[in-house]
Amino acid sequence: MPDIFQDFPIKAPCDRVFEAVSTPAGLETWWTKRSAGTPREGAEYELWFGPEHDWRGRVTRCVPPSDFELQMERADGDWLGTRVGFHLERRGNVTWVQFHHTGWPSANEHYRVSCKPVADPSVYEVKERALAILGDAQSRITRAVEQLQDTRLDAPFPDPSYHAVFPTMRQALTQVLVGHTANHVGQVGVWRRAMGLPRMARSFE
Repeated sequence: MPDIFQDFPIKAPCDRVFEAVSTPAGLETWWTKRSAGTPREGAEYELWFGPEHDWRGRVTRCVPPSDFELQMERADGDWLGTRVGFHLERRGNVTWVQFHHTGWPSANEHYRVSCKPVADPSVYEVKERALAILGDAQSRITRAVEQLQDTRLDAPFPDPSYHAVFPTMRQALTQVLVGHTANHVGQVGVWRRAMGLPRMARSFE
């Protein structure tokens, strides 16, 4: 079976990275649109990416703050039974992340796109469509944030286990609106390399 393994550093303590990959609040900052579950072995996780992608996973390994793994029990066909997990190690001033997604049934198109960017324009949305999706999402988020009162922004974040990172809704929204978006902007550079395009110039150059 084809498997995905990726190693990379994150400049943050292990416990904060562990919260980001194992708690519902953490997963919602970079992966799911909505999730629920308790980080303990045997627990079920709700992983909601939209009405057509209401997935479920089962925690198969949970050793804070170093290991977390989910086995997919309800998902697209090629994700069923696969395992998505992380092993974290402190190395100097960074946390070294060893990510794996194992058990793919075949090296199909979904696997190839999930594994790394590919030099095949046909597997991606056309630019106009991608920008339209992004613009719509940004508009909806902006309208929602504009309606929030300071009392709501300064209220404690709903998940107490994440208070070390996001004490209030204000900090959480800052991460979603700035940090999370910046993460995806950075992925554009990786895609451009896969497509054989020149690197983007920085605004200050």
